[in-house]
Amino acid sequence: MSTGRRGDTVPLDSGMSLGCDSSPGSDVPSIQGLVDPALIIREQKGFLHMAKKKTRKKAKATAETKPRTKSQIYGEIADSTGLSRKEVASVFDAMTGMVKKDLGRRGPGTFTVPGLMKIRKHRKPATKRRFGKNPFTGEEQWFAAKPAKNVVKFTALKGLKEMV
Repeated sequence: MSTGRRGDTVPLDSGMSLGCDSSPGSDVPSIQGLVDPALIIREQKGFLHMAKKKTRKKAKATAETKPRTKSQIYGEIADSTGLSRKEVASVFDAMTGMVKKDLGRRGPGTFTVPGLMKIRKHRKPATKRRFGKNPFTGEEQWFAAKPAKNVVKFTALKGLKEMV
């Protein structure tokens, strides 16, 4: 490829090249292979431009980029651990029950998946009806009251952060 300076060689496809080394006593550059004469003139003037890169279309979602289904997850865990798919499913059911118990009314409110994440319950208080400005239109209006609710929050642990 050329940087556009005189004396450089521009490599072409199938082993051809456009050289600007003049033979003694001649102002015409030596040409190896068939080349468009416009390229020679552009090269001699010092402004040979590279072609623009073609934009690639986005590849369709393949099996590698799609998220795994529940069945695929169970299957891969069963293969790697040597357990049956039913046993893997029962492990997930037991873990779901533990999460429900820990995040429930009488539980501690947090559940840790070792090395991956911490799941916790956060109580959002009720909000009163209030008068304020609509941020989109700028008009003043009444905003409805919202009841108190529980929200689930996740915190990534060190192991998960290092994976990503």
